[in-house]
Amino acid sequence: MLSVHDRNLQIFMYYKFKNIKMFSQFMEQTEKNITPKNRVMLGYLSNDIFSVSSLTRIKASGRKCWNYLSNLIKGTYCMACDLSENHLRFGDKGKWNISLKDIQEQSINCSHHNRNIAVLIEYLVKVQDLLHLKYKEEITIVHPKWSVESVEEYILANKRSYYCSKDVTWCDSELLLKQFYIAPMLKLEMVNQDFFDHMSTLLIKYFSSYRVSKYENDIYDAFKKEDVKLYTKVLETQKTVKDFLISNPYR
Repeated sequence: MLSVHDRNLQIFMYYKFKNIKMFSQFMEQTEKNITPKNRVMLGYLSNDIFSVSSLTRIKASGRKCWNYLSNLIKGTYCMACDLSENHLRFGDKGKWNISLKDIQEQSINCSHHNRNIAVLIEYLVKVQDLLHLKYKEEITIVHPKWSVESVEEYILANKRSYYCSKDVTWCDSELLLKQFYIAPMLKLEMVNQDFFDHMSTLLIKYFSSYRVSKYENDIYDAFKKEDVKLYTKVLETQKTVKDFLISNPYR
């Protein structure tokens, strides 16, 4: 699962970023009757609000968090074999005892990555909206999920997590307990695997100027065979975007 997630992050990174930005700049200059919501989305994508450095930070924070979670999983298995630790952690049947120190350690190692993934999700939602603005019903909308009940709760939990990483007394929080997860990746990443798969496929189909893996080539080749009309439309749009921006540079 982690290898698939890492592959998706690679697809989101670097070389498709420029194509998305160019496409947004083209739409901002050519689309008529843009709603206020879509105007905000186009401005966000056209002006590097989310930048390449944001993508690279995700990889760095991910390595730190995933290494910690891997060690946490191993440590949990070891605890199960130690009588005293087993009683302390799993003494109450059907429940795991999670200490404030457990929550603080996860906050220290994963709070930055949690925020970075949330920013990535916000970016991908806007990319999906951008494609829907151009291709309408051709684009299936998939909504991301949050690791707590609402975006507002997530923001509060993220803020609490930051203070928890500095002072263990801030870790006594039901919101942080909801986010605590013993798995190879964050709960926010786990619950959004379908969304990430969906978005990586969209990026391969609509923004790939070149492809760097067999997986990407397979997706793209299947796209060419399954919907020749849409594939041709995408190629023509890509050429139109490049030609337009050469003649009408974005200011």
